[in-house]
Amino acid sequence: ENDISDEDKKDRPEIPKIIGGEPVADGEFPYQVSIQAIDMFGHSHFCGGVIMSQTSIVTAAQCVQSQDAKNLVVIAGIRELYVACEHAQQKDVQSIIVHPEYDANTNNNDIAILQLTSMLTFDDWVNSIGLAEGVVADATECTTIGWGSTAESGSYAAVLQKLSVTVVGDAECQQSYEGTANIVDSTMVCAGGEGGDIDFCQGDEGGPLACGGLLHGMASWGYGCARGYPGVYTEAIHYKSWIEENISL
Repeated sequence: ENDISDEDKKDRPEIPKIIGGEPVADGEFPYQVSIQAIDMFGHSHFCGGVIMSQTSIVTAAQCVQSQDAKNLVVIAGIRELYVACEHAQQKDVQSIIVHPEYDANTNNNDIAILQLTSMLTFDDWVNSIGLAEGVVADATECTTIGWGSTAESGSYAAVLQKLSVTVVGDAECQQSYEGTANIVDSTMVCAGGEGGDIDFCQGDEGGPLACGGLLHGMASWGYGCARGYPGVYTEAIHYKSWIEENISL
């Protein structure tokens, strides 16, 4: 028997996807990128990322810790995954910088930077996002974005989805995960979980939690998808100096 019981599943953070979102407008979030793996069919989406500079992408460490840079491409400026787009900019990856204290078991320090082989050209469809200067207040309305699954264990969304989520305090978030082995660390921020019908899901990890037009988090983990548990994000402010040291401007 290789089936994993629900109790066992509770003991491991699960990977994200957007459920209950709506399609974005063309160019609405120019800092969102698709990170794709080169395969026999060309290349395919598996994670989101965020443009920090013309040659640097921030994403989740879980996405890229076992990847080889030469097998990755980053695609910026697109709204649809499977349709050719005149605004698209595709770049190869020069190097992968995973946070030295990333822990795959707990998803602590779930952050990484991709250095691109050549510069992105910033325009109406491709641009960077600023880093938050402080911790986001509880109950703030934010936005998360991605091409991830639109149903648990479902296929990826063809069109980039956005979802409005409300920030949940760390104590309340940890209480939601009571009875599981998952720990909401102080370097994480939680959002969503209201009503159980909206969430991020597989394929969204590494994508942004944007509040007031600034980057506050990167999608990291949760318990299933849209089951009423808040989504958990790596909180960007705690890594501000590390990000600034490792991005090439």
